[in-house]
Amino acid sequence: MATSQSQFYIGRQPILNRESQIKAYELLFRSSEGRNVSDRNDLYATSSVIVTLLNQIGVHNLLANYTGYINVENQFFENHLYENLNPSSFVLELLETCKVDQALIDAVDHLHKKGFRFALDDVVLNDQSYIKSFSPLLPYVSVIKIDVRENTEYQIKSKLNLLQKSTNAKFLAEKIENVEEFHFYRDELQFDLFQGYFFSKPTIIQGQKIEPKRTAIMELLHLIETDADINKLEETFKRYPDITVNLLKFINSSAFGTRSKVTSIRQAIALLGYKKLFNWLMLLAYVYQTDNEIARPLFDLALQRAKMMETLIRHLQGNNPDMMDAAFLTGLLSLVGALYQEPLEQVLSELGIGKEIYDAIISKENLLGKLLFLIETNETNDVEEILALLDEIKLSLDVLNKAAIEGFTWAQLFKGV
Repeated sequence: MATSQSQFYIGRQPILNRESQIKAYELLFRSSEGRNVSDRNDLYATSSVIVTLLNQIGVHNLLANYTGYINVENQFFENHLYENLNPSSFVLELLETCKVDQALIDAVDHLHKKGFRFALDDVVLNDQSYIKSFSPLLPYVSVIKIDVRENTEYQIKSKLNLLQKSTNAKFLAEKIENVEEFHFYRDELQFDLFQGYFFSKPTIIQGQKIEPKRTAIMELLHLIETDADINKLEETFKRYPDITVNLLKFINSSAFGTRSKVTSIRQAIALLGYKKLFNWLMLLAYVYQTDNEIARPLFDLALQRAKMMETLIRHLQGNNPDMMDAAFLTGLLSLVGALYQEPLEQVLSELGIGKEIYDAIISKENLLGKLLFLIETNETNDVEEILALLDEIKLSLDVLNKAAIEGFTWAQLFKGV
């Protein structure tokens, strides 16, 4: 999320607990030149970020009620940049480049007494000089982050127990790439927290049993897609009262913003039309996939992608209802492979999705595909690719950042739905 002056923008990576619930976000501060803030003057970068958070974006817009992890170094403490931060909203992540001297230890001790929490970043378990250098800070640390790409499985297995004996901190596995790795580090190595968008990668399970609710939703989606008679559609909904009740609950939520309560499917169809009804029913599919432990974070991410797609296409083409609906659905459907643990092409074919949206999701072709690729790239914080795509699509950094905030804040309206 950029500032118009400094052209810094902020990436976020979710941090999940053992139950696959999002508990926090690491805030990754980047410059418009494509460099992480650690590549620039750290004092300038950190102060710019804090000013951006507090004055321009707003902490609640960026984090809602989640905790934010912020990377800090010695200058952060020396210049008292923490003074306007709420200790309950942030974890201060001590970079591996910190110089651990008495001044730093005293500063951490002082802030710890004020309620601030700390994490150690990028711990290399085989680096004894690092372990020795940072050991005075262990009593103050709540989270220790282990980069699973920088530490071998053998190193983690052999060294982790020793470190666990010297601290009560939780261990976070960073750069997890897929659900299989999540299971390994959670179940075999007993990590507590897990960072990244690993849950968006499909895990294919052959011969998986199809839940009855999925069959019901697919039947309803097919009727809508084929412009079935409203009486036929209404009769089919009546066979699935739980789906009807939950769909009406969605439509009456603050996320939709209806002025009067919607109490029937016929009323919902009259209010929404078939295309929007299709989109909202597809949202319900994420909630109903209860046998997938990562369905909830997938639901949150699908909401964010859908709203971002809608916002970006509106900026490019104005209030074009057909394109906005198509863009929204493209974002929403981009994760159904991970949701159903089946090949994405197979699920999209089952849904009977039109060629434009299918090509956008599978091949990243056409404008919708390029926008989806931009959003996916933004999630992985590939700064150079983000800037190249923005240039190709003729979008500004500011527009992307505002769309990301809008997507995140809109998704928060579904908490508890």
